[in-house]
Formats: sequence, C-alpha cells, structure tokens
Amino acid sequence: LPDPPDAVVAGNNLIGVGAIQVLTEHGLTPPAVGVAVIGSLPFTTLSPSAVTVVRLPARHMGVTAARMLLERIKGDRQPARTVVLRNEVQPATPRS
Repeated sequence: LPDPPDAVVAGNNLIGVGAIQVLTEHGLTPPAVGVAVIGSLPFTTLSPSAVTVVRLPARHMGVTAARMLLERIKGDRQPARTVVLRNEVQPATPRS
C-alpha cells in the first residue's frame, strides 16, 4: 500500500509468522510496524521483544472445551454461553 498500516494483529501464531514474513519482504519490520500475535511465536528471526504476544492458556482452553462437550453429550441443552479465560499480554519492548 502507498500508506502502509501502523500495526497488524494476527489471529494466531502461524498467521503472525506469515505477517512478519510479508512485512519483512516489504522492508517493514517491528517496531516500524507494530505486530501483535494472539497465541505465541514458536519461531521467528525477530527479537521476541519486538512483537506483542497475547499468550492463551492452551491447556485451560482444552479442558474447558472438553467439559462443555461432555456436558452436551450428557444431555445439557442450555443455550450457548460465553466463557472468558485469563490471558497474559507480553507487550513489545520499544527500542531505545
């Protein structure tokens, strides 16, 4: 784009890696463009401090989903509900 975005939010770690690759190909790397990833970055050539990461409680998500599924299998017919789990935000560290 002639006027590139200020930041990109990736919905998961693989999209985050892809977004970083595309940004790098265009000469845009954090912190020039802010990058936030929901999940974690399993591998990257960037310093982990250059990207904001929202860490999700994978085990807790799995256990909660399994419990809800078992409730449905056992006959629970309650309307759909929203479950909010705690996460941890690791903000990018600005360069000095």
